[in-house]
Amino acid sequence: VGDGTLEVMDETGKLGRVIFARLEPGEDLYEAVLDIVESEGIDSGVILDMTGAATRLRVQLPVAATAGGRPATVLEVEGLTEILGSGIIGRVEEDFVSGDGAVQYHAGKPYAHIHVSATVNGETHTGHLVKGTLVRSVIPESHFTIAIAEVEGVHLALRVNSDASKDYPAGIPYHALTA
Repeated sequence: VGDGTLEVMDETGKLGRVIFARLEPGEDLYEAVLDIVESEGIDSGVILDMTGAATRLRVQLPVAATAGGRPATVLEVEGLTEILGSGIIGRVEEDFVSGDGAVQYHAGKPYAHIHVSATVNGETHTGHLVKGTLVRSVIPESHFTIAIAEVEGVHLALRVNSDASKDYPAGIPYHALTA
């Protein structure tokens, strides 16, 4: 990849089990996904859908509208939030902590790269879900539901590119896919 060529991820897997989970009011959305993945023993998968309401939204967004090496910033908004999201699931191969500490991955643990679109206070935000988005429900049983599919025959891993910079002092995390 350092020679200017693009590494293409191209492996074929098969959808396995599909797990549906209803989250509890007050539960952290990102941590709930990781808990489900860990308890179900999923190594690689996809988040087919996550739909529900939250009381707080936390997403990581680009700092600038132009392409470049600058890392993202975290947006946190309080208030009734409607969320729709999807993403990928894999295993962490190398520890990583972002420069601001907002994103942390630990070797051997599952990780999820989740993008959400959420409307809160009349504005819609789209970004990378991080810890701190809290499930909302007006009744004891939340309607926030997640559908996660296990993918068999491929291995999705989070690795860290060792090319550290001022903006990415710990290197840049990326997804590696193998059969």
